[in-house]
Parts: sequence; C-alpha cells; structure tokens
Amino acid sequence: MTGWKKACRLALMGVCGTVAIGLVAVAAAGDLDTADRIASVVGAVVALLGLAWTVYVWRPPAGPPAPAVTADGGSIAAGGNVRRSTSRSAQPPAAPPAAPPGTGGITATNGSIAAGGDIEDSTTHVGP
Repeated sequence: MTGWKKACRLALMGVCGTVAIGLVAVAAAGDLDTADRIASVVGAVVALLGLAWTVYVWRPPAGPPAPAVTADGGSIAAGGNVRRSTSRSAQPPAAPPAAPPGTGGITATNGSIAAGGDIEDSTTHVGP
C-alpha cells in the first residue's frame, strides 16, 4: 500500500472513531433524542459518500485483447464480425509483412482491409 493511501485510511479511521466516541458521549449524557438525530444525519452522509466513491472508482471491465489480424492482396480480415463485405483480387498474393511494433498485430497491405474489431459494408478491389 502506498504512503498516501495508508495516510488516508488512517485519517478516515480516526474521523470514524471520533464520531463514534462523540455519539456515545451524547447518548451517555442522557440526550438520546439528540444522539439519534445526529446518528441519522451521519449515517446518511456516510451512505452518500460511499455511493459517490463507488461511482468514482467503478470502471467497466476490460474486454479481451484484440487478436492479431493480417490482411494482404485485397483480402478482408477482422478480429470481430464481417458483414456485407466483398473482395476481388486479380493479383497473386504476396507474403504478408510482419506487424510493425505498436499496431497490436493488425496489418493491411496491397489494398486489404484489416481491423481488430468489426467490419461492415466494406469493399476491396485489387488489380484490373
């Protein structure tokens, strides 16, 4: 645990302890009605802070990494779905090159279409 997280946790524990001791002191003094009202307000504030914190730190789960996709010679390749796509090539396919660094393994050469996700309504044509 990093230093600032530990300090925040200790400070929060101190504040909660102080509030609890204060409520017990008010209840022990015999004013249960006031202690009840204070506890209700403190509970509502803590609940709202908890909800706000949950919304702040919530992140949707990360999906699986995109697969390596290579398309060459007028082809269509996708790591997801391909819909209503056509391809035509009048040229012999060449060996596809290695994926350049930083592309996530997605390459398209010689008039091809490649995507790590979905492809829709795409057409490719190579040659005469």
